Amino acid sequence: MVPFANELRGEVSGTIPLNWLAIYPVLALHAKYETGETWLSNRRLAILAGVGEAAVGKTLEELKQEGWLSVFNSGGRIIKKLESMYSQAGAINSRGWYAIGAPIIERGVWGAMPPQTKQIYSILLAYAWHPNHAFFGDPFICAELDSLDEEDEEIWSIEIAGRNISKKDFTFLAASIYDPRSFRERSDPFIDERQWRRGLAWLLDNGLISPAPDDCKEGYIIIRDPGLKYQPVLDRLKKLKERQQGFATAGGHRSYTAHKKRIFAQGIAPKKQGYVRTDGEHTSEQDIALAESGQISVNADRRQQASGQTRSLTRI
Repeated sequence: MVPFANELRGEVSGTIPLNWLAIYPVLALHAKYETGETWLSNRRLAILAGVGEAAVGKTLEELKQEGWLSVFNSGGRIIKKLESMYSQAGAINSRGWYAIGAPIIERGVWGAMPPQTKQIYSILLAYAWHPNHAFFGDPFICAELDSLDEEDEEIWSIEIAGRNISKKDFTFLAASIYDPRSFRERSDPFIDERQWRRGLAWLLDNGLISPAPDDCKEGYIIIRDPGLKYQPVLDRLKKLKERQQGFATAGGHRSYTAHKKRIFAQGIAPKKQGYVRTDGEHTSEQDIALAESGQISVNADRRQQASGQTRSLTRI
């Protein structure tokens, strides 16, 4: 759960930078529900959020200064702790939160989403409501829900693009609430009309949101699991895991990274390439020898960073 809904709706003052919107949901997904603690590395965080590692470091520092996050060392491990957790907020304050579906982050879709589109998607979620809630009047978004008994209502689903989406797997943004001009004027950073249309088209084209069916109220269905994945992000996560194999601790991996830099300094490999360690037993001399003989494989895929370009998402 992400605690920026009130800011995105303009109900309280405050700017939520684009990198905050990208990074905080990833932290929240990996944080323990009761304590808000996570051991997520900055590299993995950068990949899932679709930002650079330098941006992660800067954003974490900003979140610390604003009181949203604390970072501490425990037994040699760096722990990030979210200072505001939904489990502690209570139902009274739930309007200040919104949720991004875990599959969207875990399958690389969030990392592929352009930064401005992340902002638009977050704004829509901040205004949307769950079908069980009646915050905006009549809770029944579809006529048939009004006539169902409690047992049938629990198994009720809505058909979107040939898929049956259960009530717990979507939120609804009514047309009576959807006001792009007002949303844009309240946004900070500001979103112009062209950016809004482009971002909304990205979300519609990739199936993250969908117009409500004809027999339902007019509005948008926001799907928690659109059944998508973005393979380049998943490939980067896999390569990151492979590079870290053979190291019992993060400190061991950092020591090896420092050793790689010494190898680069000696001119053994171009700086744009990095060695993938095949096991955890090589000594420094062995690494150098293997590098010279070409027996250590090379990883050159360091250029896949999020940008404003449209990505090719795969339906699963």
